[in-house]
Amino acid sequence: MPTERRLTLEGFLRAFQAQDRNQPDHPFCFILGAGASKPSGVRTGAELARFFVEEMYHAENFGKEPMEQWATAEKLGIVGFDLTRAEEFYPQLYLRKFGEHPDRGYAFLEQEMGGREPSYGYSVLAWVLAQTPHKVVVTTNFDNLVADAISIHSSTFPRIVGHESLAGFVQAALRRPLVAKIHGDLGFAPRNTPEEIAELSDQWKTALKRVFERFTPIVIGYGGNDGSLMGTLEGLSPGVPESIYWCQRDESPVSPRVMKLLEQKKGDLVIIPGFDELMLKIQDHMRSHWKTPDLLEEMEKRQRDREKSYKDQRGRIATALTVQSKEAVVESQDQAASRKTETSEERDLADAAVRLLAPGEKEKPWWQWVMEAEREQDLERKESIFDQALKKMPREANLLGGYAAFLHNNRKDFDRTEQFYKHAIEANPSNAINLGNYALFLANNRKDFDRAEEFYKRAIEANPKKPKALGNYANLLKNNRKDFDRAEEFYKRAIEADPKNSNALGNYASFLADNREDFHRVEEFYKRAIEADPSSAGHIGNYAGYLLGIGARTQGLDLLRQAESVVGENHTLLVELAFYRLAHDPKEEVQHLAQLKKLLESGARSVGWSFERNIKQAEKDGFPNVPLLRALAKVINDEAPLSTLDAVTGGRSKFNE
Repeated sequence: MPTERRLTLEGFLRAFQAQDRNQPDHPFCFILGAGASKPSGVRTGAELARFFVEEMYHAENFGKEPMEQWATAEKLGIVGFDLTRAEEFYPQLYLRKFGEHPDRGYAFLEQEMGGREPSYGYSVLAWVLAQTPHKVVVTTNFDNLVADAISIHSSTFPRIVGHESLAGFVQAALRRPLVAKIHGDLGFAPRNTPEEIAELSDQWKTALKRVFERFTPIVIGYGGNDGSLMGTLEGLSPGVPESIYWCQRDESPVSPRVMKLLEQKKGDLVIIPGFDELMLKIQDHMRSHWKTPDLLEEMEKRQRDREKSYKDQRGRIATALTVQSKEAVVESQDQAASRKTETSEERDLADAAVRLLAPGEKEKPWWQWVMEAEREQDLERKESIFDQALKKMPREANLLGGYAAFLHNNRKDFDRTEQFYKHAIEANPSNAINLGNYALFLANNRKDFDRAEEFYKRAIEANPKKPKALGNYANLLKNNRKDFDRAEEFYKRAIEADPKNSNALGNYASFLADNREDFHRVEEFYKRAIEADPSSAGHIGNYAGYLLGIGARTQGLDLLRQAESVVGENHTLLVELAFYRLAHDPKEEVQHLAQLKKLLESGARSVGWSFERNIKQAEKDGFPNVPLLRALAKVINDEAPLSTLDAVTGGRSKFNE
C-alpha cells in the first residue's frame, strides 16, 4: 500500500479543520455505507452476505458437508465466489436468496432495519448537516438513520431523494440537509441485485457530478464493491472530486480498486476506529471553531420542549371539547334559542378525551373532572365528583361554572345555581362561558333582563368571537327587548364569528321568519343550518314548521317526517312537531290528538314558540276546528292549563277520554 496515499487520523482532522475554515465555498459531503449503520444495530453487507450463505447452507446441504466445503461457486451458482470474500458477492447472494420472491426480500430488509435508533455518530452528523455548510450525505444504505437523527437533534428537516426520478432535486447549493439514497429507500423496492446495482442511472450520475464538483467526499463504512457508486466515482472527469478521504477500519481489507481510485483522485486512506469514534473526534477537534453544544443536553431540552408542547396540545384539545360539552349542557335551558343537543360525535370525542388525553389521577385537570361528572348518569355520584373536584380546586372558574350548570339542570336549585355562577365569575371575571351562561340563567330563570344584558355584554367583551353569547344576546334583544335591528346585528355577528355554527344559522333563520318575512333569506339560512348539522332535528323541524306555515305543504311534510325520525327524546320539539302534524295533516286527527295528549300530560311545553303562522295557514286550508288549535297553542306555550281544552270540545275533550 503506497504510503503517500495514507493519512493519519490526526492528519485528516487537521485537513478537515483547514478546509472548513479556509474554503467555506468548498464543503465536505459524507458517503455512507453499511459500516456506518453497524453501531445502530444494522448488520453490514459482509454480515448479511455471510448470513445469506448460512441460510442457504442449512436449507440445501443434503450431504452434511462443512460450510467451507459446501459454499463454493459451483454449489451456489455464483461465478468466482469465495467464502472468505463473501461481502463482495452480496448482490449475487441476495438475488439467489430472494430472486424468485422479491417481496420477501423487501420484507426482510424492512425487518432488519426497522426500529433502529441512530448511534452517537449520527447525532454528531445530524448537527453538522443542520448547522454547517457540510450538508450532503450520499448513501448506499436503505435505512432512515440520517433523517431520524436530524429529526432528533435539530429543528430542520432534510430533503430525502430516494429514487432516480427525483435526482433532479439533488442540488449543490443547499439551504437544508440533503440525503441522496442512490440504491433506493427502505419500503420502496430498494436496489439489491447485481443487475440493479451494476450501474447508476444517467439521472443519478448527473446529480452526483453536481455534488462532487463542489463537495469533497468523506467515505465511511463503504467497501466500494458495487458498480454503481464506485463506477460513477471512477468515471468522473479529472479533478471531480478534487480529492477523497476514504475512512476505513484497520481490520477491514482495502481493495486494490479503492487504492486505484484514491491514486486517480489524489485521495487519502484514513484508518479509523469506527464511525461513532470518527464523528466524536471530528466534534472534539472542531469544538472551539464550531462551538458545538452538549448534544445530550440539547436532545433532552428538545425532548422536554416536545413533551411540554404535547401536554399543552392535549390540554387545549380536551379543554375545547369540555367547553363544547359544558356549553351544550347549559344552553339546553333555552329551548327557543337552540334545539341542538350534544351529538353522538361530540360525546364520543369528549369520552375519548377522558380516556386518552387526561394525565394521571394525582394531577387530574379541571376538564377531566367536568367531563367525568357530565358522563355520570347517577346524580348522587355526579355531584360527588364535583364535590371532590372543588375540594382540590375551590377557585377553578370552569369547575364552579360546571357545578352551577349541574345545580340548574339536575337539581333545579336556582338559588345555589346563582351562587355558584357568582363564585365562578369572581374566580375569573373574564371567563366568557360563565359570563354568557349566567346571563342566560338571568334571562330564563330570573327574568332579570337588565342584568342579563349586562352579563351578555361582559361575555362578548371577554370574547367578541363567541357565537353562542352573541346569538343568545340576539335572542334577548329579539324576544325581550323587541329591538329587532340590534338583534339582527348580533345574529349576523354570531354567524360571522362561526359561519358553520348551526345554532347561529338556525336562530337567524327563525328570526327572519318571524320578524322579516323574507322567504329567500329564511330558506337560505335554514338550509345552511341543516347543512352545518344534518342531524339537528330542531333545525329540520323549525324549517318544516315554517314551510307548512306559508303553505308549502308537500315540502313541509317531507321535512316533518325527517325531523320526526331523528328527534329522539326532546319533548319540547316533539310537542311542536305533533302540533304541526295535527294542523297540516288532519287525516288521522284522533291519532295526532292522542300523541299530543300524551306529551302534554307528561309536561312537555314549548314556552315562547309562536304557532300563529301555522294556525292561520291551517284555517286557510280548511282545518275543521281552528279554536282547538288556538287552545292547544296556549297550553303548549304554558299560557293556559290543559283543562281549558274542554271548552273547545263541548266539555268532552278527547283529552279526557
